[in-house]
Amino acid sequence: MALQQKQEQAIQRIASRTGQDPPNARHVLGLLFGLVLFVTCGSPGEGRSPQGTSAPSHSAAYSILWNGLPAGKAKLQCRRTDHEVLMQLQGETLAVLNTVYPIKISADSRLRADGAHPLQYKEETREGTKKKKTELLIFASDQNTVSVFKNGKLRRILQAPLGTVDPLGAVYRFLSASEDAFRASAMLVTDGKRVFEVRMTSVGREPVRTPWGKRDAEMWQASVRVLAGKPHALEQSSLHAWTLYGNPAVLVKATVRLPYGEFSIQIQESEAHVGAD
Repeated sequence: MALQQKQEQAIQRIASRTGQDPPNARHVLGLLFGLVLFVTCGSPGEGRSPQGTSAPSHSAAYSILWNGLPAGKAKLQCRRTDHEVLMQLQGETLAVLNTVYPIKISADSRLRADGAHPLQYKEETREGTKKKKTELLIFASDQNTVSVFKNGKLRRILQAPLGTVDPLGAVYRFLSASEDAFRASAMLVTDGKRVFEVRMTSVGREPVRTPWGKRDAEMWQASVRVLAGKPHALEQSSLHAWTLYGNPAVLVKATVRLPYGEFSIQIQESEAHVGAD
């Protein structure tokens, strides 16, 4: 009961900071999933296919926390065929928070098999008792445009430089790049409203908790800059990601610190094969 009260109070504090009651997905778990979608962005090179890939062909489950309190869960999956890459993300609040404000998010990204050309990104969200919202991004790389649909209606055609990918496509590129030099390259990412430049910098190696016990992980610091569109909170945030040392396709942890708290994800399960130290 005490934990539930703390979790409910946490949601209300977020609501008061954002000026919304109840908070919407973008300000609560939307930020957490935004963390998954943006903090792990890196690039094997703009407009180029990944070099020396060790593509993430597994699925992984994560717990989501706010200031250390359990808030939700998410699952990240990657599937590959001869023609396409499909990245999928599903997330939701924990049952204890669903009595306050349930949130569910599902997103999938389709790219060509080389991972360099995004095709389509679809995101569905359901907040509280509201109707499900759908956002669809269709990429026309030959025209450097992205058509943005909201609930089936065309809202805008966004100009996007060659090499711009959707958030989950960026996750794929980062996790499939086996060389740090490619991960550290600037990445162009769009959320359908803005074009971000995301750059990852390796800041060292440290032990982290994983399903396989304490393991060494490479720590990455992200810098985010909006190139086109309105400013975004991530530009002023502290963002970090940790990938398993020796198996960089496995994202084990990520955090984003905002003015009203710290959101984080921590791996709980993974199909990846990890040997003993």
